[in-house]
Amino acid sequence: MCLNKGTVKNVINTGRLSAGSEVAGIVTDSKAGGVVSNALSIGQIEILSSRDNSGAAIGKDAGGTFENVYYDSQIVMSGTPFDGVTALPTASLTVA
Repeated sequence: MCLNKGTVKNVINTGRLSAGSEVAGIVTDSKAGGVVSNALSIGQIEILSSRDNSGAAIGKDAGGTFENVYYDSQIVMSGTPFDGVTALPTASLTVA
């Protein structure tokens, strides 16, 4: 999904996503004015060809804002280190 101004909040991705390129768990391309907050991506992300503009939670930052966005670093590919996007191990995302 491309986010052109607006807000995506309080979402969880648990599904498996697969694409040739430009795939992400929450938002593929966040433009200026777009806000992603309180989001978690724990689904498997499979990239078949190019990793450009792809990530575990966010694929490309074109001026967006990210707050409390997390992904499971043990089951999805590494994400791009955007401010506000954090990789966490599975143990910290599960309840004992």
